[in-house]
Amino acid sequence: MMFAEFPEEVATGKRAGNEVAMFHLASEQIYVGAIPAAQFRVATLILLVSDPRYADHGRRIKNFLEERGLSCETESISVGAYDPDSVSDAICTSVRETRAKGCSTEFVVNLTGGTKLMAIGAYKAAESLGLACVYMDTDNQKLRIIRGNLTAPGWSEITQGVGVAELVQLYGGSVTRSRTSSVGTDSELTHVSWEIAESWRNSRGLWKTWFAQIVQKAVSPSDGRWIGGLTRTIEVDNKFVDDVEFIVNRLRLQRLVSSSHSVRGAGRTELTIEFPSAQVADFFTRRGLWLEVCAYEVLRGEIKKHMRADPSIELGCEVSLGEVSNEFDVVAAVDGLLFVVSCKSGKVDQAALTSMDGVSRIGGSHVRRALVAAEPLTYRIHKRAELMGILLVQLDDLLKWRIDPEVYRLFV
Repeated sequence: MMFAEFPEEVATGKRAGNEVAMFHLASEQIYVGAIPAAQFRVATLILLVSDPRYADHGRRIKNFLEERGLSCETESISVGAYDPDSVSDAICTSVRETRAKGCSTEFVVNLTGGTKLMAIGAYKAAESLGLACVYMDTDNQKLRIIRGNLTAPGWSEITQGVGVAELVQLYGGSVTRSRTSSVGTDSELTHVSWEIAESWRNSRGLWKTWFAQIVQKAVSPSDGRWIGGLTRTIEVDNKFVDDVEFIVNRLRLQRLVSSSHSVRGAGRTELTIEFPSAQVADFFTRRGLWLEVCAYEVLRGEIKKHMRADPSIELGCEVSLGEVSNEFDVVAAVDGLLFVVSCKSGKVDQAALTSMDGVSRIGGSHVRRALVAAEPLTYRIHKRAELMGILLVQLDDLLKWRIDPEVYRLFV
């Protein structure tokens, strides 16, 4: 349970029968204000705002809490980002005015977010008034009690249950799931994906030639779904036929193709392939989906194994912020971080990196971006991605991870 390790009086928004109010230093890290507010079930959240960009954070946090069945009022006080005295004065004035009214509200100061000078001012006020202080140490995944007699819950108890859609909404965006979202849970198609990945790597580019022929005139122009029969015939130059037959035979052994045979002609060879089901045939038409499923499996596995969390992860969704939208192949939320992954089965150019840049506006430093590529990457792409803070993962990396996930840690 999310509040299991907190004393009951804190979990219900009260200590010793008193309501709890929390001061929060507003910043781009809105998540670090929302989660402690939910954990303490505060009755009032007071945001100390140093930038107009954060003026809307109170409403977003309030909505976030209400979706969890928590009632919370929010207030905002303007302070200076580099003026610790303005922060200290704001806290002291608010507390003294409340106490002058005879209210027995218990105050907690959240030192996370804001500038270092804001944190200094907030701590100075807490020390002078005897207020409790907490800090969300996201680097080490701990909620630290800086002052006061409070019990810190485990990190997973704080962050669990916050999914992709909720996290993006908290940052002011929205998520639209695509029709491929359920594919990642299909064990048959996961198996297909890894077999395609192996064949892609071993076929020296011939897989793409075969793939192009297999889907020709067999997909719907409106939605890309397979509309041909389960049997398809492709034509291959004789100098490539042994390599292509190797691919087809591998797929047949893995029960991804139920039958195949070839007829040799003058310089050309015809191969007939029959898929075992319409679902598998449809999967083959979605260019690059196999790579997305492999990336999904790896990211999901790393999160569960190394971060010891149950991830909220989506295969195929559109992330929007205002008028800017980006479609990502894999998106995950864990421990307050948003992981976005773009997969490219074709050539990767600078435009592929630039398209990922817009997501940095959602969550700021709390976003991790990665691009998964099936084709070799140039030195220029490597250097550009490094400057942009985008992790590059190549097909060989995914296949090595599948063999030994203990050694190859890719995303996390």
